Formats: sequence, structure tokens, C-alpha cells
Amino acid sequence: MNNDAASSSHRVEPEMSTPSRAWRVRADAWDFLGYAMKQLSAADSSPGNQNGLHGQVRRALGLLDAIELYWSSPGLEAVARLRRCISAGDYGEAFDLVERVKRRVCRIQSAPEQFQHGLEPHVPVENGAPEGPELFPDRPTFEVLVVDDITEQEAEALKSDMLGQRRPADAFSYEVNVVPSYEDALIAVLLNPDIQACVLRPGFTNHSGQPTGTDLLQFLARHLEDDLEALRPIDRILRLAERIAGLRPELDVYLVAGVAIEGLAGSLTRRFARIFRREDRLDLHLSLLAGVADRYETPFFTALQEYSRRPASVFHALPISRGGSVGNSPWIKDMADFYGLNLLLAETSATSGGLDSLLDPHGSIKKAQTLAARALGGEDILRHQRNLHREQDRPPVHRRPWRRSPGRP
Repeated sequence: MNNDAASSSHRVEPEMSTPSRAWRVRADAWDFLGYAMKQLSAADSSPGNQNGLHGQVRRALGLLDAIELYWSSPGLEAVARLRRCISAGDYGEAFDLVERVKRRVCRIQSAPEQFQHGLEPHVPVENGAPEGPELFPDRPTFEVLVVDDITEQEAEALKSDMLGQRRPADAFSYEVNVVPSYEDALIAVLLNPDIQACVLRPGFTNHSGQPTGTDLLQFLARHLEDDLEALRPIDRILRLAERIAGLRPELDVYLVAGVAIEGLAGSLTRRFARIFRREDRLDLHLSLLAGVADRYETPFFTALQEYSRRPASVFHALPISRGGSVGNSPWIKDMADFYGLNLLLAETSATSGGLDSLLDPHGSIKKAQTLAARALGGEDILRHQRNLHREQDRPPVHRRPWRRSPGRP
């Protein structure tokens, strides 16, 4: 980072000082850069206006230098490429680059567009056809955070190696982001909600080299101990795994060890979803997908979808059931157009069965309640619910009727 970028990043610290809104500040910075590049590329832009825009552009780039590390895409590479375009005075190319990034950052792009023109992820080529999210626009995508202090070339090789395991049959796609330090890992899981899995490798350092705002420094102070430097590497890894679990308990945390893992497995299994050797690339890939699939499960919604697709005859008074009287009506067909046929097919007031019961759940509702309790940490709520059901199932206790005492009026 040059001196101008460093000084500008320090000047914008107050803009990024609240971690909870970092994603919004990031999106706003890219949005402003699109506006600035359009103005600078205009032929009638006055020199005075350009000087003011250049100062604001430097501040926006300084902000992105501080926080773009914590997202896999577009990442610091896109920021560096944008700087080169601006330094060369190629504002038209800079505008095109920012527009492509904006569609991705603001989540308004179609999947094929987001990987065009030099913004592609690491997509292997097999049998002459690229494979990746651009061929599967409906496939959910998440990010995997790898914590290890490696060179840029090693990071690129690691990303290519991990993403090379993807297959067309995968239910999800993921992108890989590499951060070098303990502090960077905590900031990344705090700021980036797209991270759904963390892979720890033993080579990470303790402190971040990124400029951070006051609030972020205060946050890190609550999660860093004075004895961190004195810890053994394995203890430092365990400490980081515990901190990540405290911040984002839903995340799957994996360990990739460079030594024999048999001796480590017994003491580490409670902290990590799984432990891998560096050669276990396919197993790691499958575990990443399986962990997200476990959280992606929606038992009741899935059962409702299957119920709506099932041919059924309903004999009860609700006229909208299965949408028959609505779709065939010359008067209220617009109701089906407005709500959609799926809503009418999913009408479940029929007594013909097929779904679970809220009064006595045993099937899909029961599974959904269990998953919700696990996600919210509410196992005690379900236990209390079960105790209430047991109380309701007990036969009523018949008490003697109350009688007025002789001395009472």
C-alpha cells in the first residue's frame, strides 16, 4: 500500500468503525466509485470538479483497502486493478470494472454476468466446458474462510486446488478467501455473513496488518489475550477455534494439520467438525458441502412442497382448497394470478393427512422444531414444551366443590 493509500485509509477510519454496518459502507463505497468514474470519464468534466473527485476516490479506495480483504470477491485484487486504471487515466475501463463489481456486491446481478471480464473465480476446465456457479445460477453460494499466512502465489494455488474439487452434482457452490492472521479471522467472521465454514491451518500469525477502526480495535481487545504470543501453535489454534465458535456458533470449523493427525484427534474433536491431512482435498470438499446442507435443511417447508405436488381430492367446505374453484372461476381468477397457484395447492386445512400436527408433532414439524431449537440454543424450550404436553395428557384431578363456611355471609 502506498503512502497516499495508507493516509487515506486512516482518514476514513470513522466510516468503518461500526462492524455491524461494514457491509453497507462497503457497498456504498463501490457505488460512489461508479459515480465518480462516470463523472471523471465525461468529456465535459471540469478540472476543479476532477480534483475534488480524486480526493474522494482516494478515501473510498482507502476504505476498501481496509475491509475488502474479508470478502472472497471482488477482493483486494479488484481494488488494485481499479487503482491501476485510475493512475493510467483510463476512467472508462475503471467505470466498467466498478459496474461489474457493483452488480456482485449489491447482489443484483445474474450469475453469468458476475464472472465475466476478468472477475472469474478459479473455475476448472474439464472436457472443454467451464464448471462453476456461472453454469448453475440457482445454486446457493457461500464462502469458506481459510486462515493461514501464505504467499499470494500459494494462496492462489490453494484456491484453485480447493475449487477444483467442485462437481456439477454439488448442491452448493463456494468461494475461498484466505486471511493471514488470528485477528483477521475474527474480523472476517464478524463482518462477512457469507462465510459459512472456516478452515484453520497451523501457519497463521497473530496480528493483522490491515488498518482498523476504533470500534474494531476495541472488539479485538476483548478477544485477544496477553499470553497469545506465548502459546504453543496447537493451543493458539484451539483458542482461535473457540473464539470463532463464540462469535458464530453456527459455523463449521475444520483443521487441516501438516502432521500426523492420529495423535491430535482425541483432544481436538470437540473443537472441530473434522480434522484433515493436507492430502484430504476431496474429503474436505464433501465435508464443507455436507455442513452447509445440514443447516440448509427445512423439514416442514420441504414437506409442504411435496404435499402441494401430491394429487388429492379434498371434500370439505373451503372453496380455495387446491385452487379448483379459484382457477375455474370467471370472477376471481385474478386471485390465483396474484397469489400464485402454489399458495392454493399448499392449503392444508384438509383433514386428509399428509402433514404433521402442531398439537402432537412427530414428523416434519417435530424435525423443524428440533432444528430451530438447535439454531437458537433453545433446547430447554422444547423440553419445557414436552413437559407441558405430559401435564396435559394426565387425567384431570377432581376436587371437591368449594363450600361456604357457616360463618361467612
